[in-house]
Amino acid sequence: MKALKVKVASFGVAVAMLVSLTPAVFAAEVMPQDGTVLQVYTAEDIAQATPTMEDVMENFSKDDIAAMIAVEKAREMPASYQYQSYEATDEDIAGFYAELASVLETYPGNWYFSSMYWQRRSGFTTLSLEPSSNMDGFLSIAQAAAAWTLVRNTVSSSQYWGNEGGMKDQFDCHALGEVVLEVGTWDLEVERPDVGYIMTVLAQCNPKGISV
Repeated sequence: MKALKVKVASFGVAVAMLVSLTPAVFAAEVMPQDGTVLQVYTAEDIAQATPTMEDVMENFSKDDIAAMIAVEKAREMPASYQYQSYEATDEDIAGFYAELASVLETYPGNWYFSSMYWQRRSGFTTLSLEPSSNMDGFLSIAQAAAAWTLVRNTVSSSQYWGNEGGMKDQFDCHALGEVVLEVGTWDLEVERPDVGYIMTVLAQCNPKGISV
């Protein structure tokens, strides 16, 4: 009987040790290599995620919209070495909503992107967006708001989704034309730091460092 007690006690210790070591073992094994495609969304998936006005309103507050309008208006001002600012008016915001309603009625989700997929790329967990042939220029802020809501509708349930603020800044940097329009995917990296829109633009959509 005494020997049996010793065996049970030893078995219990062994189980405890195994449980404590398991997370470290898995952590060392699960990181995919660069070039690994992690998850793919088809044109049909994207079309089914076409946003509604309610979807956009859940993602953008009135203050968010006012800030987007201010950025757009500031870009239209003549170049100057003096500080200039713009405050969106109620008329500006009403105009945004009117344009947004037209955008949502006119453009289905797959008008913007033909595919979306998660991959490991250059050491980052990356959401790659493949612009459709319709995307031959930069987007208006209403189109950008609809397109970002589409992206969020499509991919935000993925296990790879994270750092939403930083990802949105990278998206806007591409969508609003802060970098030269390029051929190819828009690559949004989860691990890039969330430094705000202006700093993301100054980094050409690729802020350095690791998000924590």
